[in-house]
Amino acid sequence: MMMMVVVVVVVVVMMMVVVVVVVVVMMMMVVVVVVVVMMMVVVVVVVKMMMMVVVVVVKMMMMVVVVVVVVETISALPQVSVLRVNIRLRDPCRVKKCHHGAICVPTDHGRSARCECPTECRVYGGGLGSLPVCGSDGQDYDNECQLRRHACRTQRHLEVKYPGKCDPCEDVTCPERQSCQLGAERKPECRCNDVCATEFAPVCATDGKTYTNECVMKVEACKARKTLSIMYHGSCTVVLNPCSELTCLPGEECSVDVYGIARCECPPKCEPVMRPVCGSDDLTYDNLCDLNRAVCVKQTDIVVSYVGVCGEEGPCAGHKCDHGGVCVERQGRPVCECPQCPSNLDPVCGADGISYDNECRLRAEACRIRRAIAVRYRGRCNGCQDKQCDFYGVCEADESGVGLCVCPEGCVKVESKVCGTDGITYLNECLLKVSSCHKQQFVTVASSGDCDLCKHVICKYGARCEAGRCICPTQCPDTREPVCASNGLTYANECEMQKGACEVEGGLRVTFVGECSEARTSGVKDDPSLVSAHDSSPSPVVVGPQGYDHPVGQQGAEGDVCSGMTCEYGSSCTVLRDGLPRCSCKLDCSNVPQSPVCASDLKMYSNECLMIREGCQRQVELRLRPLELCEDFELIPCNGDEPLVNPATGRDFYCGKGPDTEICTPGSYCHWTLSFAKCCPLHQEENVTEVAPSCRQGPYACCPDRKTEALGPSYAGCPSICQCHKLGAHDSVCDPVTNQCRCKPGVGGTKCDRCEPGFWGLPMIQHGNTGCLPCGCSLFGSVRDDCEQMTGQCVCKPGIRGKKCNICPEGLVLGPKGCRAQSDTRLPARSCAELDCYFGARCVEHQGHAECKCEAHCPEDSASAPPVCGTDGETYASECHLRLFACHYQKDVVVDALGPCRLPGNQSDGVTESPLRRSTAPLSTEPHRAETVKATRHLLHPEYVVGASSGSSTHSLSNSIFGVPSTPVTIAAFGLLGSICYRDKDCSVSYSHCKSSICTCRVGYTQSADRQTCVGPQCETELPPPYETPSFSGSSYLEIKKIKAYNKVQVELVFRTFTDSGILLYSQQQRDGSGDFLSLALVDGFVEFRYNLGSGPALIRSHERIQMKRFHRVVAKRYQRDGILQLDDTEDSIGKAPGNLKSLDLRGSTYIGYVPTNDRRVWENAGTAEGLVGCLRSVRINGRPLDLVWPGSPHVVRAEHVGECTASPCVSLPCLNQGSCRPTDDGHFKCLCIQGFTGDRCEVRLDPCESQPCQAGATCVTLPTEGFLCKCPPGRTGTLCEQMDRTLREVVIPDFDGDAYLELPTLENVGHSLVLELWFLTRSPDGVLLYNGQMGGGGDFIALNLRNGHVEFSYNLGSGLATLVSPTRIPLNTWHVVRVRRKKRRGILRVNRGHRVMGKSGPRLKELNLNQPLYLGGLE
Repeated sequence: MMMMVVVVVVVVVMMMVVVVVVVVVMMMMVVVVVVVVMMMVVVVVVVKMMMMVVVVVVKMMMMVVVVVVVVETISALPQVSVLRVNIRLRDPCRVKKCHHGAICVPTDHGRSARCECPTECRVYGGGLGSLPVCGSDGQDYDNECQLRRHACRTQRHLEVKYPGKCDPCEDVTCPERQSCQLGAERKPECRCNDVCATEFAPVCATDGKTYTNECVMKVEACKARKTLSIMYHGSCTVVLNPCSELTCLPGEECSVDVYGIARCECPPKCEPVMRPVCGSDDLTYDNLCDLNRAVCVKQTDIVVSYVGVCGEEGPCAGHKCDHGGVCVERQGRPVCECPQCPSNLDPVCGADGISYDNECRLRAEACRIRRAIAVRYRGRCNGCQDKQCDFYGVCEADESGVGLCVCPEGCVKVESKVCGTDGITYLNECLLKVSSCHKQQFVTVASSGDCDLCKHVICKYGARCEAGRCICPTQCPDTREPVCASNGLTYANECEMQKGACEVEGGLRVTFVGECSEARTSGVKDDPSLVSAHDSSPSPVVVGPQGYDHPVGQQGAEGDVCSGMTCEYGSSCTVLRDGLPRCSCKLDCSNVPQSPVCASDLKMYSNECLMIREGCQRQVELRLRPLELCEDFELIPCNGDEPLVNPATGRDFYCGKGPDTEICTPGSYCHWTLSFAKCCPLHQEENVTEVAPSCRQGPYACCPDRKTEALGPSYAGCPSICQCHKLGAHDSVCDPVTNQCRCKPGVGGTKCDRCEPGFWGLPMIQHGNTGCLPCGCSLFGSVRDDCEQMTGQCVCKPGIRGKKCNICPEGLVLGPKGCRAQSDTRLPARSCAELDCYFGARCVEHQGHAECKCEAHCPEDSASAPPVCGTDGETYASECHLRLFACHYQKDVVVDALGPCRLPGNQSDGVTESPLRRSTAPLSTEPHRAETVKATRHLLHPEYVVGASSGSSTHSLSNSIFGVPSTPVTIAAFGLLGSICYRDKDCSVSYSHCKSSICTCRVGYTQSADRQTCVGPQCETELPPPYETPSFSGSSYLEIKKIKAYNKVQVELVFRTFTDSGILLYSQQQRDGSGDFLSLALVDGFVEFRYNLGSGPALIRSHERIQMKRFHRVVAKRYQRDGILQLDDTEDSIGKAPGNLKSLDLRGSTYIGYVPTNDRRVWENAGTAEGLVGCLRSVRINGRPLDLVWPGSPHVVRAEHVGECTASPCVSLPCLNQGSCRPTDDGHFKCLCIQGFTGDRCEVRLDPCESQPCQAGATCVTLPTEGFLCKCPPGRTGTLCEQMDRTLREVVIPDFDGDAYLELPTLENVGHSLVLELWFLTRSPDGVLLYNGQMGGGGDFIALNLRNGHVEFSYNLGSGLATLVSPTRIPLNTWHVVRVRRKKRRGILRVNRGHRVMGKSGPRLKELNLNQPLYLGGLE
């Protein structure tokens, strides 16, 4: 067994040995084979190389043989010219290097080469060379070839920055609330859907910043292309925020990792997009993100100078944007854009009182509105800090810091009844305030206790009702505003006087605002404005015929009844059978001899007595006029001689006034009347004495027309200088000093080329009018005094029509309050609080009733004034007499036309012309007696005292009574109750008719106690007032009665405005604004107090601007010349009127909110022509509060378009960008935008000149429609004045001989930047072109010199010299242009079209300061 095992082992071992031997043998065979193969390869290679060498040698030998043969052959031909053979041995472009995209082109038969720009780009197929590329200059090119062409033409180094467009997002419009970003392969994608809820759920992100909510954080992470996550919910605090412990360097951002460790990092990698920006380090960055990363990497403060490549003369180069804006090129023009801000929440409160999410957004808003906004403090603004709540509301700030007005709640149930000013009883004062807040109506405590307790209680003498009892004032303010009472004592203020009035029987009243001693020494009592309406007045004088003037009340038995009666136009007081006095015309003209006269109605009368009686009967004034003016007076042209005939026209010469006037020939004169104007011959003796001297004999000789005498040197006053309007001027000459032409009535202007305010119809003069026609707009029916210039159409109030705005719809009559129903009558006024007087009249209380009294008089020289025609169809002696009539009878009558009214035919109102028939008609139902009398005026009608002569001023419209025998008769002046009448039309009182020849009230109506009105059924329901707090719309106003301000005045207003300009209160002495005035107005956001005492205006302005969202309290005080203005709690402003005058004479009404006038002087006095757009909560004059609710107010005379404050559409201040809000008639608003803004709310910025597109110092003018216009200076042309005007021939070109120079003013506004262009021709290689700076060589300077044929541009800003030299010399005797630019330290020089040379001055200082003259061509 063991043997078998041993055998097996041996066999195995042997087999293994055999195997090993076989393997070794095989390996040796492989090695041998490899060696053999390598040797064979080497042999093959050697053989091939030897064969190639043999072939080359053979070819060279063959070429030599051929050349030799050819040469010998050619040389053997003697008649053939030698052919020069060039053998090209090398390419000249191999060693030629072309730059900026140029390509090498061989020249001179291949011996040399030059670089040329590609003339065209041939791109085939869709290869890479045909795709658009983005250049390193940020411009897009169609392909790479186009980029090289552009680089070659501009000699700039350009390379492909990116394949495709520079900004792929430029043409992508993403949906709203999304932004475009680049994805893979620079493909644009719309991302970052910014649609987040407005809920306030702050989160603190891993960048250490707070965001409003999680959605806002994710949107910001998407926009910033970085990863953000919530670190914790809530705002980031110093304790929990790891970033609060770090101080990152400029450009770095804080980032918190998953372990809560904070570190500072640079911003993430930027998008591959080209939007080049030039940094303040004069380096160009691909985009703003790259610049911010450079700040972080370089740790250098770098900001954007402008958008674009640095060093280029693009639109943004040198353009500066204020308020944080960045210059961006848009369509080749520089535009300032505001920065984009992140959405992180780091609120700040701006100086404008508005909260911003972060400081960047505050700067962006300051950039948008172009106004600096400082950071007031960190955190949101306290919304209640500057918020004032109306109607007892209280301010509460919400979680976002916005202040809201809410009504108070939680009143304690305490019974302490009070009566509100709204007539409602409240359980306590707290509930009154709550109700006032909810109703948004200003309600105060009128009295303590139930309202019914004081309902029928009338307290006198300054006492007030409290719980049904009259109590005297107990607590008065300590302010000293002295008033002089009717008892002659001075009280500290009006409240103290009311306290004293309660203790005095009969009460007290204020007779003068100020010390009583001042009233006695200043002569104030002579001023009617300071005399109370209750003061006694002297007895009036009755106007009668000459020799019959007497005071009323001195007529025997009738004296007592006629006491106080005023009769006019020659009438006298007579007591009839009913015991009532009447004014009658008892004039007997039977014994007066005939002496024909012409009256102011242009009718002839037998004598003056008949003229006076006619005026008395018709209650009009008739005055003597020249005989030739009357229609019945016959005038013969040329006194019977034949008028001269114009041989050119065959008609009589016309020498009247107008455009067709002709000059009479020498030896004739002009016979001019109202009906003709003819040239008449002079008789021989007249010709000697009447001929006018020649203009040559004058001191200044003749005018250029050789006809008119010059009125001054240099043809002063001549027609060619005056240029007077042919229609508007009386003649063609003017004042030699002022050049003022003599204008016709109603015509104004230096050249008489326009109608005065309130007149119209200048072209109508050529049709026979004597001047411009008065507008004659109804005071009650029109909105304003002026009218349309071509038609005379007035601007009517709603519902009123007619050319003069005096026609109401059928069934309505026009009155002070507009169109009202005829049945709308009121009880007779018993006090002035119930009566409104117009047209200059004032209210007077007398024996339990009130009436309007007119105290005006016409001046003595009004007799020479021309007659006028009123809108009632009546002719008046003058405009003054028309106004007297309107004042006297309280009728809305204004001037309709200049000259007398034109009567249709010979009839007037149905009454025949025959005076005999009028005088013998049945006049009364009384029994006939010797002297039949007829009433002309009611004794209670307002008195009208004009004068004491028979020629007293009245209005006139009469039929001729020429040659009528005298008959004692009277005619009714107006159809008042009790007057004799013929028909219903004769009765002028509403709801009256003619019954039994007497004016009586109709059925259902009864006559009032004063027998002046017919009273109907009274309404039981009282209408609510139209407003509580008045609101003004810019043209609405309140007219209040005249204020007392002679020696001192105090005006206090609480107002709220929606615009920065508007009139608050205005009063004046004269209607046209001349004389004294008092004004309180808003002008450009400030309150201005102005007044004029006769020696010049005083202007006092508030220190602070008003705010449009709150009520302000302003107090204006004046004592003699001194004035004080108080605005809220700010510092008082003081001022003083110039001169020595100390009294203020105000005669007209006072206007609140606006002044209805067209007189420019009024606007100049007030400082603004705009009316108030806002609300007035209260007005106090001299310490007395005014009731501003009209109708019903005893202080307000008239109100126009005044509404309720809470209903104004401008309350919410909807207009943006300092726009002014104006309410419209349809309840909406209109925004009046300042220049540069447009849109419904002034939200669109529109100012094409804002970017300063005009070049070479041209002036940019914004066109009315759109676009702009560049007004080029001399020598420049083109749309932007960018071209030189080669056609300019009038410019003087100075020539310098080496010692000459021009001295000009120093260069201005060149501190930060300078652009200069100079054209010159030189005959020498050296010289001074320009120098501005110090002559000693020190200090700042700028110079342009020629040195050895090179142009040198040198400047020094104080920290080192910069010298820029042109690379090539300039040829002599040739025109060249040199352009230099400097911005801060960097300068650029370019001569002709050569290369730009750039350089810098020494570091740090960047501003050029010049204060010496500028020299051209040399130095002094």
